[in-house]
Amino acid sequence: MEYNFAKKQVRRISRNKIFLLLILIFFGAFMVFVFAFSFSPSNLFFEYAPFDTSEEAEKLLEEKKFYVTTTAEHLVDTGYGYAEGYFEEGMIIQDKYYIFFAGEKYIICRVDKELSQEEYDDYPLKGKLDYATEVDAEVIDELKQDASEFIDPGLIADYIIDTNASRYDDQIIAIYGMVLLIIPIIYIFSAIISITDYKKNKYFKFMGANEDDAERINQSISKLYSRGITPKKVSSMEIIGDWMIRSTFTSFYVNKKEDVVWIFKTITKHKTNGIPTGKSYAVVLKGKSYLNISLSVKDEKKADALLEELFVEIPYAIRGYSDDLAELYKKNRSEFLELQVKHRQEIN
Repeated sequence: MEYNFAKKQVRRISRNKIFLLLILIFFGAFMVFVFAFSFSPSNLFFEYAPFDTSEEAEKLLEEKKFYVTTTAEHLVDTGYGYAEGYFEEGMIIQDKYYIFFAGEKYIICRVDKELSQEEYDDYPLKGKLDYATEVDAEVIDELKQDASEFIDPGLIADYIIDTNASRYDDQIIAIYGMVLLIIPIIYIFSAIISITDYKKNKYFKFMGANEDDAERINQSISKLYSRGITPKKVSSMEIIGDWMIRSTFTSFYVNKKEDVVWIFKTITKHKTNGIPTGKSYAVVLKGKSYLNISLSVKDEKKADALLEELFVEIPYAIRGYSDDLAELYKKNRSEFLELQVKHRQEIN
């Protein structure tokens, strides 16, 4: 069978993409599954479940209907508050804990403001009904001890209503799970189409100015492979004939060597809080138009060796960096290309 470079590359990256997408689908399915068994979907996205008594509240908890609404006949200030952060004169009380009687038990609610006496009666509550967190549980335990002289501690429920809790956080997580489930499935179909027809893949199209040009380049490279020519490994690139190939787990790019007009080394100094933390090295290949390839190396010695190797493979490119060259390349590309042509003529 005749060797087809683009077909093999597209099939490789498509299989890899499907593998990654299946992982995303797994996580998306897991998140949706968890929320399906942790929440009532209608309660999570639509209505707040009403209740009047603690017995009804406990039934809602069993049904996974956590977002509730009720009217407290009479709220009582527990004297407890939740504080976070400090001013010079003391803590900032963010939430206050109130308690109300709901038929069979007393229920604690967490409100983000201190109520006036006028608001204590028939106060509308809307929030998340759930078993107490570690912080809220401490309040409940202390309240049970403080109130033990007046009421049976067993009459104070172990769950609270947090009026600050918004459904948005849980909704976002649930929606994110559905997105992780649905979008990868769409991309899997796209990857399958690429496997069956490599010419529909975007990386194949990137090979040339149009589909015919991309296929012409593909045939040129495929013939080199068919003749048993082995690509030369140059850093993270492969060079075969007149072509440079860069491959990653989910992509590949092909460029012609003669499109490279400038090659130079870069050294980047890194600092953390003003303290030098090291340097990174790279060799950069600049093209006539959009081409910009950066090849990272471990140290300057390897960068110099890579430069020499590339100068052998691409002898017509201008060598080395200067601010003048950078300015010319950026602001007057045509003049830079004329300079590169002169350099090429001098070599010949």
